Amino acid sequence: MNGLWRWGWVGVLALALGLGAAEGRRFGWREPEPRVVEVAMAPGVVEARTVAGVREDGVRRVYGSLVVVGVEAPGRVADFLRREGWRAEFFIGERMAVVAAPSAWAAMELAERWSQRAEVRVACPEEYRPLRREGPYAAAPNDPLFGQQWHLENRATNGLALGADLNVRAAWPWGRGRGQIIGIADGGIDLEHRDLTNQQAAGLHYNFDTLQTNGWPSMANDAHGTWVAGLAVAQAGNRRGVAGVAPEAQFASWVILTPNGNFVSSARLAEMFQHRIQRVGIQNHSWNESNEIRQTRPTEAERQALEVALSEGRGGRGVIMCRPSGNARTYLRLATDDGYLNDPRVLTVGAVRADGRVAGYSCLGTCVLLAMPNGTGLYWHGVWSTDLSGAAGWSTNAAGWPENDASDYTGDLAGTSFSVPQMAGLAALLLSVNTNLTIRDVQQILALAAGHYDGADPALKTNGAGLRVSVNVGFGVPDAGQAVRLAQGWSNRPPAMQVSVVRTQAVAIPENALRLEVYPNGAKTPWFAFSVEPNRFGPRADRPTAVLPLRALNSAEEMSATNAGGSYVLLPVAGTNYEAVIQAAAGAGARGVIFYLTNSGPPTALAVSDFCPLPAALLAQTNGLLLRGWLATNAGAQARLKLEAAAMDLTVTNGLVCEWVGLRVKTTHPRRGDLRITLQSPAGTVSELQMRNTDTSAGPSDWTYYTCHHYLEAGAGLWRAQVSDEVSGATGMWTYAELVLQGVGIRDANQNGLDDDWEQAWLHTTQGHARGDPDGDGYNNAVEQVLGTDPLAPNHPLVMDISPFNAQYLRLSWPAGGGEGFEVWTAGTVSGVFSNAAVVPGRFPETEAFVPRVEGSRFFRLRQ
Repeated sequence: MNGLWRWGWVGVLALALGLGAAEGRRFGWREPEPRVVEVAMAPGVVEARTVAGVREDGVRRVYGSLVVVGVEAPGRVADFLRREGWRAEFFIGERMAVVAAPSAWAAMELAERWSQRAEVRVACPEEYRPLRREGPYAAAPNDPLFGQQWHLENRATNGLALGADLNVRAAWPWGRGRGQIIGIADGGIDLEHRDLTNQQAAGLHYNFDTLQTNGWPSMANDAHGTWVAGLAVAQAGNRRGVAGVAPEAQFASWVILTPNGNFVSSARLAEMFQHRIQRVGIQNHSWNESNEIRQTRPTEAERQALEVALSEGRGGRGVIMCRPSGNARTYLRLATDDGYLNDPRVLTVGAVRADGRVAGYSCLGTCVLLAMPNGTGLYWHGVWSTDLSGAAGWSTNAAGWPENDASDYTGDLAGTSFSVPQMAGLAALLLSVNTNLTIRDVQQILALAAGHYDGADPALKTNGAGLRVSVNVGFGVPDAGQAVRLAQGWSNRPPAMQVSVVRTQAVAIPENALRLEVYPNGAKTPWFAFSVEPNRFGPRADRPTAVLPLRALNSAEEMSATNAGGSYVLLPVAGTNYEAVIQAAAGAGARGVIFYLTNSGPPTALAVSDFCPLPAALLAQTNGLLLRGWLATNAGAQARLKLEAAAMDLTVTNGLVCEWVGLRVKTTHPRRGDLRITLQSPAGTVSELQMRNTDTSAGPSDWTYYTCHHYLEAGAGLWRAQVSDEVSGATGMWTYAELVLQGVGIRDANQNGLDDDWEQAWLHTTQGHARGDPDGDGYNNAVEQVLGTDPLAPNHPLVMDISPFNAQYLRLSWPAGGGEGFEVWTAGTVSGVFSNAAVVPGRFPETEAFVPRVEGSRFFRLRQ
């Protein structure tokens, strides 16, 4: 701790209910007014004029710096104030007056002191009612299954965070989706489910097969649409079942499946995409066209209808399209290969487990913007939602339970289908607090409000603007509270500009692209360059790795006894469990593993998971033995992995802040699945646009890959696109590359991603750094530029607030930058001796402390 005190206090005040009795001489209210039991004040702002409070009945109040004081008969309040040295603002009769204290803190202290005087009948701070009915954290709804909806709130009863969640209780005080309608395009919905009957938008259901206003399931026992609807909009606070992310939003059931389980025609899908786009502002599409490992796109009619919805819907702000990344991860299906998902105006969402790691089924891709908490396929890790009513659903009433128990709900849902309604519900929350948001605004708010729970994700990187992003989960899991706070003060982004750079020179694509280069001690050029097979997943050498020592070992067991730190290790293959050896090497500090076969068979790609922590490669037996023998007489030898790829450099001279970046690629390669395609920005961030897969068709013949990984990076400078062939037996040419940048134009002479005029006005220099955070509030310069906030002053004052978490605990909260630590101190009275109650590490954007609720007075101070 740095010794700087930023004062604040939160109290549990024991207030008398009667007047005239000795114990009544406290600051409080006459019966039957409920007591004030919890109060919070602004740390660091001793002059604060108001303080938030919670009465014992849970109603929020705000108290100010005026003190109401009344004296017992036959005394006169003017005489009392004269003796105390105070002057009244005004009198209320002869026995009561209002006094102005310097601050809310001083008002509470003054009221506490005067309440102890025998002649004082009442002393209390002024009350604003209601300034707001809820604090920064909503009360838990009374829905019986809310405690099992871990995707909404994943906490222990003492407030301890247990993993990934949407933190919806921090959003609900400000917005619950009121006024927003979500079109759920699915197989139909149980319109009589008791948690959904009040959530329906009148007259907007439609079946695009029968062309009737009927939103019921087209197939018997098809519960998918009902599951989706409950996750988005199930009614909260009705003492039934579950709560949706946006419990005050409404839905329209749009049936797009026929009774035999097929999609309606492409013409009817086109009709659906542009249906009621001025009333239905959000569309939920919990479906994918195909899980086949090929590149697919909407038909021309669908593309045109999507264009109409995305550009003209919601009065020109665009319909919010929410789609799943897909469940075919194990089949190597990429989201960027799906034309529905690979549209920069669509919100493509993946799935994470309860611990925050990407779900094993969730398709990856650079067009995946976010991920939502989702099931793993195991019942106790599934997500809860509404089910078909009665015996028709997965959960039946066979045991004769009461009709409003869990029989009409299910808790074993898993799949990216169930991420989409969470995204749609979250979009409804944002639009309910700011209806002016465009598609771009919603995307950017969610990206800035998201965070990562899995620091071990090897694909996780920090881009040139300081934003953490991964091909697995995009910008991570959004915090609903932070998203809504951003939306409330958000100004529409300036109009987007588009910059395009084209290269048409044909380039041969090298086969077996990965090379192991070996250097004698001190040499600048390699003596050997072996062709090696890469690990199928995990880190790649899209940029050449560092040149590091290469050490030959006989077995993995030697790593713990050998100084492998900072080195590549060369090992003979022992079995097929490559990943266990690579994990052990990582634990020993190695930087990579080179295996060699112990038989004469051909090397193949290493079968490892996409959470393999180190780059690895496999040599043929002959080359492995040759290298091992050479190392025996060449101490100090070094090595690196390098990808021999076809590269095209594309230079952008326009100054702009990037949002989405596209790379259009044309090749003559006969087997698309052999190719790896990447794009590196001027800041050095690499987007993995296509990975090696099992697609045996030719191409890509003409495909544009979109990536969100360069968000807020500078667009000006040298971009490098690469295409590499990781398999032998088929060759081709790269014939066309077009780089497409979408973003906001700026004047950026030094290409740092910050507008020169903005830098000069706020930082008083044009040499700022996009990732710099001079005020330490957790919002770096790149983000402050988007938010329009002062980079030299914290975006939010250090204000401590309080909310009941449950019957046993209070939640204290305050904004923080994330790098600092805090101490929470407590005392029984405002002016009492404070003792240390807790040490809390700072967490951006909001830090929390959960403390038990106790009887009697208690106040809290915050020390940074």
